[in-house]
Amino acid sequence: MTGKEILAAQFEKAGMRGYRADQVDAYLERIAEYVDEQNSKIDDLTYKIQVLAKKIEEYKADEENIREALLGAQKLGSNMLNDAKAKAEAITSEAQTAADEMIAQARIKVETITKESLQRATTDLNMLKREYDAEQRSLDLLKNEVSKFKSNIIKQYRSHLAMVMSLPSTDTEVREEVPVSENAEAEQETAPVMQETVQEEAVLEAAETVQEEAAPAAEAVEEAPAAEEVQPSEPAAEEKTGRPNYIEKFGELHFGGFNDSQN
Repeated sequence: MTGKEILAAQFEKAGMRGYRADQVDAYLERIAEYVDEQNSKIDDLTYKIQVLAKKIEEYKADEENIREALLGAQKLGSNMLNDAKAKAEAITSEAQTAADEMIAQARIKVETITKESLQRATTDLNMLKREYDAEQRSLDLLKNEVSKFKSNIIKQYRSHLAMVMSLPSTDTEVREEVPVSENAEAEQETAPVMQETVQEEAVLEAAETVQEEAAPAAEAVEEAPAAEEVQPSEPAAEEKTGRPNYIEKFGELHFGGFNDSQN
């Protein structure tokens, strides 16, 4: 029933005790408005229900496709995750292998360098030790030669001193005869003793002079540092000739009357 049908309804009058017509009409109008409003709502709801029903049918039709799409996406995600894990494991394994290889090569290189450095250091040390020993032997030999030279000089001067002291004193000058006083006789008695003392002092001074001249050479030999990098040197003069080169170092020595007596 609609509002129009309600408004179009006709009622027969039943005498004096019937309902008032205006009130009945007003009530019917209200009922008609309410019915029209409810019918409009029903139409709207019906339309919505129809739309929803269509959507439900569409969803039902697509449900299988959606289910298959979800399953495919799940499988694809699982496959991608597995592939990513496999790639990560492969990359990690390759990186670990490369790192181990680099570490092994570095260790081999370090060991090789260390071994070569140790060998070179050992070789250099042995060479320096041999050179040091050779220089030390040369130094000891030179010290012995200097010591022998000093001993020979001292022996020669002692021998010369003894020879000079053993020479007889002679007068080479012809003196005029003059009166000899008591003081002159005393001077003649002490003259030989003074002459011998002067000769002895002269010989000792000469020996000290030779020792002083030989001292710098001996000190230079003793203070010579051990060579850190020894360069090969030419043989010394005494090694070539087989005897110490004293003349070149200290000059030719003259021992007074000893050389003259030999000549």
